[in-house]
Amino acid sequence: MQNRKGEKIGWTAGWMGGFIWVAVLSAVFLFQGKFIQGLSGLVLVFIAGSSIFYFSPWRFPSTLY
Repeated sequence: MQNRKGEKIGWTAGWMGGFIWVAVLSAVFLFQGKFIQGLSGLVLVFIAGSSIFYFSPWRFPSTLY
Protein backbone atom coordinates (compact mmCIF):
# COMPACT_ATOMS: atom_id res chain seq x y z
CA MET A 1 0.00 0.00 0.00
CA GLN A 2 3.08 2.21 -0.03
CA ASN A 3 2.77 3.29 -3.67
CA ARG A 4 -1.01 3.57 -3.79
CA LYS A 5 -1.45 7.25 -2.92
CA GLY A 6 -4.61 7.57 -5.01
CA GLU A 7 -6.44 5.05 -2.87
CA LYS A 8 -5.29 6.75 0.31
CA ILE A 9 -6.46 10.13 -0.95
CA GLY A 10 -9.75 8.65 -2.13
CA TRP A 11 -10.38 6.95 1.20
CA THR A 12 -9.56 10.01 3.28
CA ALA A 13 -11.21 12.61 1.06
CA GLY A 14 -14.31 10.49 0.58
CA TRP A 15 -14.93 10.02 4.27
CA MET A 16 -14.04 13.64 5.11
CA GLY A 17 -16.39 14.80 2.37
CA GLY A 18 -19.16 12.83 3.98
CA PHE A 19 -18.73 14.74 7.25
CA ILE A 20 -17.92 18.22 5.98
CA TRP A 21 -21.57 19.19 5.98
CA VAL A 22 -21.64 18.60 9.73
CA ALA A 23 -18.79 21.09 10.19
CA VAL A 24 -20.57 23.67 8.02
CA LEU A 25 -23.84 23.17 9.85
CA SER A 26 -22.03 23.45 13.19
CA ALA A 27 -20.56 26.79 12.10
CA VAL A 28 -24.05 27.98 11.17
CA PHE A 29 -25.36 26.92 14.58
CA LEU A 30 -22.51 28.72 16.35
CA PHE A 31 -23.22 31.85 14.30
CA GLN A 32 -26.90 31.64 15.30
CA GLY A 33 -25.98 31.38 18.97
CA LYS A 34 -26.92 27.71 19.35
CA PHE A 35 -23.71 26.81 21.15
CA ILE A 36 -24.66 23.32 22.36
CA GLN A 37 -25.62 22.16 18.86
CA GLY A 38 -22.61 23.85 17.27
CA LEU A 39 -20.08 22.47 19.72
CA SER A 40 -21.57 18.97 19.66
CA GLY A 41 -21.33 19.02 15.86
CA LEU A 42 -17.70 20.05 16.04
CA VAL A 43 -17.02 17.25 18.52
CA LEU A 44 -18.67 14.82 16.10
CA VAL A 45 -16.47 16.08 13.26
CA PHE A 46 -13.37 15.67 15.45
CA ILE A 47 -14.36 12.10 16.39
CA ALA A 48 -15.10 11.28 12.75
CA GLY A 49 -11.78 12.72 11.57
CA SER A 50 -9.87 10.82 14.21
CA SER A 51 -11.67 7.60 13.32
CA ILE A 52 -11.03 8.07 9.61
CA PHE A 53 -7.29 8.27 10.15
CA TYR A 54 -7.10 5.65 12.88
CA PHE A 55 -9.17 2.97 11.10
CA SER A 56 -7.73 3.52 7.64
CA PRO A 57 -7.09 0.22 5.84
CA TRP A 58 -3.35 0.77 5.31
CA ARG A 59 -2.84 0.84 9.09
CA PHE A 60 -4.06 -2.77 9.23
CA PRO A 61 -2.44 -4.46 6.20
CA SER A 62 -3.37 -8.00 7.29
CA THR A 63 -7.09 -7.25 7.03
CA LEU A 64 -8.61 -8.22 3.68
CA TYR A 65 -10.73 -5.75 1.77
